Amino acid sequence: MILSVMLRTTDKSLFIMRNFLMTTAAAGALACGGIMAAAPASAADMVSVGISGYMVQWVGFTSIEEGGYKEGKKDADGNAVETQREGVADIRSNSEVHVKGSLKSDSGLTFGVRIEFEGNNTGVQADGAETGYKSKGSVIDESFAWVSGEFGRLTIGADDSVQSSMHTGVKNAGMDLGEVRMFFPENQAYYTANWQADNKRVIYMTPRMQGFQFGVSYGPGANENYGHQSDGDVATNDGDTWSIAANTSHDFAGGTVMLSLGHINKGTDNDATNFGARVSMGGLTAGLAYLEDDGSDRELTVAGLMYSDGPLSVSGNYGMNSQAGKDTSIGMLSAGYTVAPGVVVKSSLFASESEATQVNKGTADDPVMVDFEGTGFVMGLAIGF
Repeated sequence: MILSVMLRTTDKSLFIMRNFLMTTAAAGALACGGIMAAAPASAADMVSVGISGYMVQWVGFTSIEEGGYKEGKKDADGNAVETQREGVADIRSNSEVHVKGSLKSDSGLTFGVRIEFEGNNTGVQADGAETGYKSKGSVIDESFAWVSGEFGRLTIGADDSVQSSMHTGVKNAGMDLGEVRMFFPENQAYYTANWQADNKRVIYMTPRMQGFQFGVSYGPGANENYGHQSDGDVATNDGDTWSIAANTSHDFAGGTVMLSLGHINKGTDNDATNFGARVSMGGLTAGLAYLEDDGSDRELTVAGLMYSDGPLSVSGNYGMNSQAGKDTSIGMLSAGYTVAPGVVVKSSLFASESEATQVNKGTADDPVMVDFEGTGFVMGLAIGF
């Protein structure tokens, strides 16, 4: 696609970007060191932290019809046997606890910390064995320190790349299209290609100037996380992740226009580009998001329209995803109602269909491919604190 060609990161650009970021980080470190040496803080001036977060509980009901070669089932004429998964009820949860705080020094710089704990992950043991329900990944989601001032903001630690964090997505009143996979495993409507999500990285964002903001981030590969390689490993940075992004927000004709463009690169052939646009006027918001992921041969387009009037919001969203010749589409109608500050009751009705989706059963040489179509309805309670 044109966007991917325009933003294809070359070896030369990677070298320039790496030197720029290292120089910025070194200058920031020297500046911070000089500030601490010149004006040591007392215990009373130390950063104090608070607790915030959210909890969302979903109850859903889905019905999915599948057709194709599944478990070798065929009728007398050798045609694929259609199967039905109906009356499937389930509960899904998503919650996080955030510990965060900041302190503005006499020099004018602001220092801060943020640690996010996953409320539905229990982590894994050292041998990789799961220790509880939905125990994929770490209990600690993100953990980073940051410093901001007139120069912008510098972040060091485990956080998302700028290609993801600076993206302008599509608003909705209920469940996000990307969350539908909690009830529809076949649906793959992701917004961004955020490789090494929440991995350790260095992030720099400029101040917003005339509505524009730019960002760059760098995350070392897994072998470099501890600053050394194991015996026999080659000391390279071939798996490092680089990301650049820009967004803008402008008032126009009584409304607001927001645009974003991001690019991410991991290694030689893993590139992805995303674009987002959002226009708001009164209580009406229209949005469009596009992603081209060369690393996984995936292309995604999502569009949405939302209207809000006081505590009530309603929305319609539609997404189309194509990956390695497999096409998936999903449409959703949602509503949300704020019953108390930070407390929203949500619901979503969605329908999805896919062609040639590989299910879990089967082998690489003889994959089990099925088509599916289905509907679902979920209700949820979202509480922020």
